[in-house]
Amino acid sequence: MYHDRPAEASETTPYTAYRLEVAERERARLAALLDEVRALRPGLPEQGPASWRSAASEQYDVQLGDLRNAVLVGCDQLERAHDHLVARIAAMRRALESATVAP
Repeated sequence: MYHDRPAEASETTPYTAYRLEVAERERARLAALLDEVRALRPGLPEQGPASWRSAASEQYDVQLGDLRNAVLVGCDQLERAHDHLVARIAAMRRALESATVAP
């Protein structure tokens, strides 16, 4: 559904309005997911002190750190995907508007 190049006015088809509607729904879903992941970030535990850790607690802390990093990377990727989708929607909207205005 998503392409790396913006939609051109010459690519406007009868399905452009439908594609725009679908893209808007996907953007809303992506925005909701992004909000949920952003809400998780403040609750992620920080790395604990290393002064008295056992081997088991050290392994737990490493895995917790991996999880924390995965959530942060995932959030960054979601933000980029959201921004890309917003740009695609704007390009689709411009293409639809220019096709509507063209004689």
